[in-house]
Amino acid sequence: MFCNICCRETPYRKCAWPRDELNCIHCGSCVRQRALYYVFQLLFPTMSDDVVVHQSSPGNSYFDKILEGYKNYSFSQYFPGVPTGQYHNGVLCADIGNLPLPSDSIDVFYTLDVFEHLFEPITALKEIYRVLKPGGYYLMTVPLERQYKSTEKACYLDETNTIIPIPTEMSKAKGVQLEYHGNPIDQTGSVVTYYYGYDLVETIKNNTPFEVQVFFHNGDLLPFGIEGIYKDVFVCKKNVVITESS
Repeated sequence: MFCNICCRETPYRKCAWPRDELNCIHCGSCVRQRALYYVFQLLFPTMSDDVVVHQSSPGNSYFDKILEGYKNYSFSQYFPGVPTGQYHNGVLCADIGNLPLPSDSIDVFYTLDVFEHLFEPITALKEIYRVLKPGGYYLMTVPLERQYKSTEKACYLDETNTIIPIPTEMSKAKGVQLEYHGNPIDQTGSVVTYYYGYDLVETIKNNTPFEVQVFFHNGDLLPFGIEGIYKDVFVCKKNVVITESS
């Protein structure tokens, strides 16, 4: 197969869980990273220094570093206990629900498997919409555990900031009360707050002015190693504001 991130041929192998196992042997990119970057390249086939890109919560992979060569690329992480807008070990601390970025300043904002760990996803969506330029894009991957079923909330924070699990169909099926995914800056991982379905599209539309499309990535992209489930990319576009001339 051909890795569209490092632009090299890499051996294809059959995997039980391609999403996290079908990695490029050269750059280590996984399916969801190649899927998101494929969409990014469709939107910006010729990347220029004028395109302002911000990534929230990158990992430590080659993919997460690839855009650093662009003049206007920046990234941020959320560090508990550090005020948003301050730097921690040289990295901008940014609460995605309270971004220290000017309004109408970003062309492309993207996250990889971040949204299923947010307690207030609607607040985050509105903040991302605020910082995007008119016509800007928010690109997002999220594991659609529920697919064509309704999204389920997995837990909430009580008044003491204690995480309280909510019994759901998904949590019962997994045999867990709280589920955690890997976090590059926290060895304890990040708790799963929502099990999303495709109704996330309507949630976004009902709570923000975003135009929303989902790239399902069909079998034509198998040569790029984009296969398996949960490889969809949400493309949210900020509407261009048209004003009447006087």
